[in-house]
Amino acid sequence: GRLVVAAAGNSGQSSVHASYQVRSLDDDFRMEFTVDESTRRFVLTAWYSQDDDFDIELLHSHQASSVPVSGEPAKSDRFGEVDVVVVRGAYSKSGLTQVECCLDLPKFPNKEDLEGWTLWFRPKRVNVGRVHAWIVHDDFGQFKDNSVLSRESTLAIPGTSEHVITVGSFASTGQW
Repeated sequence: GRLVVAAAGNSGQSSVHASYQVRSLDDDFRMEFTVDESTRRFVLTAWYSQDDDFDIELLHSHQASSVPVSGEPAKSDRFGEVDVVVVRGAYSKSGLTQVECCLDLPKFPNKEDLEGWTLWFRPKRVNVGRVHAWIVHDDFGQFKDNSVLSRESTLAIPGTSEHVITVGSFASTGQW
């Protein structure tokens, strides 16, 4: 007997959403991002169809190392002072594959710990080919402004939750 209403949580002007449409097996792409200096735990989540398959690596240019994202169990590594955990698995409720990258940063990170991060996708099987990725919050970091940055599909949790009526608002004028 209760009705749940949630805010849309639109991050339309933030650089927290990236997407890419893969056209062929030769169409690899990179999602580059930076981490905010005030963040202690950075989380990036990517989704794609279970009808697709990718080799995925998390790269850090300042450490010249990478972590392959091969599925469960989670892979852990250390990039300088940053602890990294990455995992890929099927998400049964949506029929999508989820990739999650968590970075635990030191209390006082170096500039090198914050920049030079890349999630690299190399297609192995393409049927749908659409990949979306979100950074949990714009205070945590942002995708670099390149060909994958997207201002679409930016409604966030809790607005995307099941059994919730999502409400939002917009300004129809530029002056008051």
